[in-house]
Amino acid sequence: QAHGVLDQALAALPHYNLKVLGHSLGAGVATLLTMILHPKMPGRVSCIAYSPPGALLSMEAAEYTQAFVTSVIWRDDAIPRMGINSLTQLRGRIVQALARCKRHKWFVLLGSSFMCCSNPSEIEVESDETTALLNTVHTEREEARKRESAHDLEASQAPRKRYLTLSECPLMWLPGRVIHLRPEDGVRCRARWVDRTGFAQLVVSRSMVMDHLPDVLATALRDVARSLEGRG
Repeated sequence: QAHGVLDQALAALPHYNLKVLGHSLGAGVATLLTMILHPKMPGRVSCIAYSPPGALLSMEAAEYTQAFVTSVIWRDDAIPRMGINSLTQLRGRIVQALARCKRHKWFVLLGSSFMCCSNPSEIEVESDETTALLNTVHTEREEARKRESAHDLEASQAPRKRYLTLSECPLMWLPGRVIHLRPEDGVRCRARWVDRTGFAQLVVSRSMVMDHLPDVLATALRDVARSLEGRG
């Protein structure tokens, strides 16, 4: 921009526009870059944000970007739904569930983490092996807890920092218009325009982590493209 490269390129190619792309954190950067460029070249710059961070823009800024930013999200991807508010809500739901659960808490939490970070179609761990692994982790955690118990009193007496309460945290949203890709009505992948407010809470599922991977999203986009070609 300092050397006028974009201005020269767009002037030399008046029929071409600039498309800014990014995935995950890169999608957030692409959105912010497009917001900077848009006032200088209105109508000639746009952005496609693949799986962008959910806690990116205020509602006012998100609505401003609707004219030139499109967010694309696959199924239960956690990143576009992740923010202080959604994580706090999830923490509350987990605490309530653990309070009602009669199984060992370490078993539930570790098992859930394993399931969320694995491909559902590739989970083939034997139950005995899983139990042995969880028992080992439980033993190690108990030993670590005993070693650290001497420091608990000292830590509790240390000055505490003040953190923002949930009500003080501003709600942040996805940029632009939102396309949600998901299986529907027997179709492997269907694309729909949706409201960004539908991503205010995390969806806990086995695929919530894997759905964020770029190759998984690319496969979903290819499925949509093939279905559209079939209609044509």
